[in-house]
Amino acid sequence: MAHIYGGADAAIADLVHARMPSVVRRACFDVMEPDGTAGMLLVGDDLALLSTIIESHQQLRDTNPVVALALEEEFELARTTVYGALALDHGRTKIGDLETLVSSGHDDDRATAIEALDVTITGELRREIIGMLEHLDIDEADRSTPPSREPTNPRELLAELRDDPRLGSWTRHVVGDALDDRTTYSGATPMPSSISTVLSLKRVDIFSTLPFDVLAELAEMVTRSAYAAGTVIIE
Repeated sequence: MAHIYGGADAAIADLVHARMPSVVRRACFDVMEPDGTAGMLLVGDDLALLSTIIESHQQLRDTNPVVALALEEEFELARTTVYGALALDHGRTKIGDLETLVSSGHDDDRATAIEALDVTITGELRREIIGMLEHLDIDEADRSTPPSREPTNPRELLAELRDDPRLGSWTRHVVGDALDDRTTYSGATPMPSSISTVLSLKRVDIFSTLPFDVLAELAEMVTRSAYAAGTVIIE
């Protein structure tokens, strides 16, 4: 990609190609100068990551619920990078408006936005892009996407995810914890306090929209206290 750009954009393009987490890729896309062609050259990497996330979620959702939860967020983050890549080819305002409708609009608005994307996108990846973006969530993607490979040994799959630089630090943290045989958290095996704190923060309304990586930083500043029922904590 560097040969397409000059100066700062060349350095950004090199960074995008370095298998960085989705948050970094999207940030890079958002500051790159749209040129009408780079998006479709880059988006294949994001589609490959989405496929990996879906396949992993299909295999791990019933046995590793915390890992599955992390993969749900990775799915949404990876989809934002697809929009970021499309914006390089078709304009940030247009793609940004369609992204908003698909992600938060009503059913009719979502359907209209997907149709608009289908008309806008060209090239051999068009159908795959639309297929990834039209799912409501990863659970729908699970149901709609047939496995592309035979089931992998769970520990081998977890090891692949732990070593995948495209995933965020929180995801690789919980995957690494799962590899330490603390995977089910089903009564007999306690959940590590760091993970428990992050999940507790995620259930609080004011924190619920924050990504897990940010919540993990907040969790380091949290102290636990126990109070009797009915105790006034804040006046």
